[in-house]
Amino acid sequence: MILASHLFQLSILQEELEAKDLEVARLKEMLSQKEATHDTAVEEERDEAANDMNTASDPMEVKVES
Repeated sequence: MILASHLFQLSILQEELEAKDLEVARLKEMLSQKEATHDTAVEEERDEAANDMNTASDPMEVKVES
């Protein structure tokens, strides 16, 4: 009887562990997606800043009338 009780408790703990493993996997995937989104945003901001710098340093054509 005690053995059956321990086996039942073990079964419950295994199910809880599997549920936690699934939750950890889901959270890791969410974190990975968030990091990828953040990295993309940072790259876009860096590219935009570089474009702004290039635009500011480009020579401007000036027409001079005489």
